[in-house]
Amino acid sequence: KKQKNTIFINDGFRDWKNAIGEKRGIISNHSCSPAHLHASELAENVLSVAQGQQKSINSVLSDAYAEKVGMNRKALLSILDVINLSKRNIALRGNWTGEKAILSQLEKWGLEIDYLRGQGYDGASAMSGHVSGVQQRMKELQPRALFTHCRSHALNLVVVHGCSDIPLIRNTMATIENIAHLLSENTCYKKNQKEAWKHTQVSKGKQEVYSHVGHTLGLQRKTVGAFLDHFKSAHSALTDLESRTSSNSNKANNLRHSMESFDTIVTAVTTNKILGYIQPLTKELQSPNIDLMTAYKEPERWLRNEEGFCDIYAQSIELASTIDVVPSKKRVTNRQQNRANTPSQSIEEHYRLNLFYPFIDHVTSQLNTRFVENSEPAMLATYLIPSALSRLTKDKQEMMVSWYREDLPQPDSIDQEIHRWKVKNQPPTLLVSTAKDTLNMINVQYYPNIHCILSIYLTLPVTTCSCERSFSALRRLKTWLRSSIGNDRLSGLAMMHVHRNRALDPEKVLKRWDACGHRRIVSAFDRK
Repeated sequence: KKQKNTIFINDGFRDWKNAIGEKRGIISNHSCSPAHLHASELAENVLSVAQGQQKSINSVLSDAYAEKVGMNRKALLSILDVINLSKRNIALRGNWTGEKAILSQLEKWGLEIDYLRGQGYDGASAMSGHVSGVQQRMKELQPRALFTHCRSHALNLVVVHGCSDIPLIRNTMATIENIAHLLSENTCYKKNQKEAWKHTQVSKGKQEVYSHVGHTLGLQRKTVGAFLDHFKSAHSALTDLESRTSSNSNKANNLRHSMESFDTIVTAVTTNKILGYIQPLTKELQSPNIDLMTAYKEPERWLRNEEGFCDIYAQSIELASTIDVVPSKKRVTNRQQNRANTPSQSIEEHYRLNLFYPFIDHVTSQLNTRFVENSEPAMLATYLIPSALSRLTKDKQEMMVSWYREDLPQPDSIDQEIHRWKVKNQPPTLLVSTAKDTLNMINVQYYPNIHCILSIYLTLPVTTCSCERSFSALRRLKTWLRSSIGNDRLSGLAMMHVHRNRALDPEKVLKRWDACGHRRIVSAFDRK
């Protein structure tokens, strides 16, 4: 309605001097005016209709309209029930929007690519390729966006190559895998194994180990460990399978002979022992607080553990005795290409020279290749940590400063600031050995440039474990037959699956969907 006083309708109220009072109180007088009372009544009616407390005018006046609303609402609730099945990892067909996703998400979050300094992915060519991978395309937009290969993936590659490039270990892992597959599929084995577990009191969790064999570090270690724990019972099961007339008899016979080879026994024990040293690093690399220096330095602590082979050999002899296998070695020939052939004086020395040392050297070489301290200038910020400050040479300092100079608040005084920092930390503070602790102890007023360098350095990614944890859910939702699903739908379905224990209220979902204003059908919450 047309009003003479439009202060509370169009203009806005500014006369706070006369806001309250019995005679001149504009706000109190307006609250009693017919226009305000009428508007309040309309607002209450709108809210009651939206909340479903009363029917809309269209519903009251038209039975046909009410029937249409009911049908639409029933259809929408049915669609919600179907979508809700994504909690069970059931994929939905979708359409790919085609939007290069990282850039659009950065723009959505208000993050400027000019400040991008680090990016981390796994080793897949689509992500880390130096020609057209994601990291290269991001570098074309921001050359200073340093790419870091996920340290956890790098460690996994160390194990995979270590277990596949050495013939003894490769053959033993293949034997264990074949035994696991054969016994997990055989009902006779399951019955015998159940009795064996009752007598040995093995935990129920290890019964599931044989059902799946993979190439990740955790599965390699878990599979070999389970094989050694159930070595005798597995041998008995193969012997029983061999005696039966079935299609698996010959396969069981071959696998039993492989188990009775001392090569297989000592190799399995050696592999399990060495992988046991790597497992703690795997867990540490998944920590959200780990920095690059720790990721590079940690492998050096356990690379050379040669004195443990005596225990390995003793354990191998004890395990072999459970199935009456006598320690032996293959004969040595002048020319041998398919297996290790280093001359030795004893059986123990043979496996030390042809198995243990090659495995250690191979793992060491792989770690040095994949975990070597990166020569990128950005990584040289590590030497600003007090415990490593003595190794900061002039050349390293110049390379580091050249990379960080554009971001420094006072670049002209960086050399003097580093000199003061060295003097302050003489002798070196051994207790401060991480970049995070160093950053917390720095007085930003006295050392603004070093504070800036370490702040940037700490943003550089070490692993992608945090986001990797959701990949298993995404892989099941976005199957090969549903590979065209869009980002918005995929994110929503993944959230529903990850938080599947939370109940959804279909009525609230419909209300929120209706409030977005993009609907084309008449719903139960019509606002007209």
